[in-house]
Amino acid sequence: MPRPYLPLKYFRALLATAVLLSLIVLWLVGSSGTRVALAQGNPPPSFLNFEAPQIHPLALTPDGTRLLAVNTPNATLSVFQLISGTPVLTAEIPVGLEPVSVAVRSDNRQAWVVNWLSDSVSIVDLTTGNVVSTMDVGDEPTDVIFAGPGNNKAFVCVSGGGLQTVGFSQMTGGSGAIKVFDANNPASPPATIDNIGKQPRALARNADGSRVFVSVFESGNQTTIVPESVVSANGGLPAPNPPLRPGLPAPPNTGLIVRWNGSDWLDEIDRKWGPGSNLVDPDKRIQYTLADVDLVVIDAGLSSVNARVRGIGTHIGNMAFDPTTQRLFVANLNDINQVRFEPNLSGKFQASRISTVNTAGTPGLLGTFDLNGFVDFGNPASSDADRQLSLALPADVVRQSDGTVY
Repeated sequence: MPRPYLPLKYFRALLATAVLLSLIVLWLVGSSGTRVALAQGNPPPSFLNFEAPQIHPLALTPDGTRLLAVNTPNATLSVFQLISGTPVLTAEIPVGLEPVSVAVRSDNRQAWVVNWLSDSVSIVDLTTGNVVSTMDVGDEPTDVIFAGPGNNKAFVCVSGGGLQTVGFSQMTGGSGAIKVFDANNPASPPATIDNIGKQPRALARNADGSRVFVSVFESGNQTTIVPESVVSANGGLPAPNPPLRPGLPAPPNTGLIVRWNGSDWLDEIDRKWGPGSNLVDPDKRIQYTLADVDLVVIDAGLSSVNARVRGIGTHIGNMAFDPTTQRLFVANLNDINQVRFEPNLSGKFQASRISTVNTAGTPGLLGTFDLNGFVDFGNPASSDADRQLSLALPADVVRQSDGTVY
């Protein structure tokens, strides 16, 4: 029989272990006296946050006497008294991990806190200053709002969808959902509204609470990718525009971003890659379309979806409702990812915008307002005046009672 042997990698591991044990023994033998742990040692390393997406971190009680703020890294709800004119911190109430939103019921006594990392909602009694109930609501909840008859329904936005199986692999981030609780009896099983979109983010409502609006953060902008192998087999990439500088090496072959025009997927020179294309291998055509659902409208009384709005932007954030005009103001980012080469972008690869949506009757997009529309992109150096006025990454939008929108 062949003689057994020890593989070299295991021999090296055993040798390293023996050396380490020998050093430990020498250290123990050489140590004398009693070792004392110091009360103050080196400072702890910097604290690393989870960077949870705060959605509605502030709320006023309806009587205007208290300001509530989620203390996200501290996992508490901060309560400030406003009676004296200057906010006075009166309580830090422990809730779940990474609280990101808070909403107060109309009786001034109860606050619902959404805990992004704990996958829960904490119900806080503001009279006693403690949590009276905690509900598991699903993966990565982001927001809560009260609506429906008597505002007695609590709508909780759940952005995660667990694991999805795609082919032989799994990927995180599903279609999201809205959980609808009976606010007077939160222990009862909630209704669930599924298939909202990729990472639903924020909630808003109309004046009478009959409709709830859900923004979809990763809604997309009707662009997708053609793989490099398909591009190379069907004529290759479009010629560089502007042309390459003489002397530069040929660029590598890559995939291509194409955009849906309503009937087909087109590249920058209007070649078709979808249903109407003439590819060498017809099976390689893009045989799908993208939903591009930016905003979902829910009938609060029926707890069901009654409309979806498209074309608002690529990443959709918070909203504010204008009861006078029945319009919804929506903060969003719009990406220009189908345009190739920096000179064509001229420094503008993403727009920070506010879009307006008509909510009377059939909801639909009215228009968009670029927060930086004053910038002269014909001037590559820009100007100090433009830089001082420029805004990016709109996080929230609020309408004052006089109609002013912030």
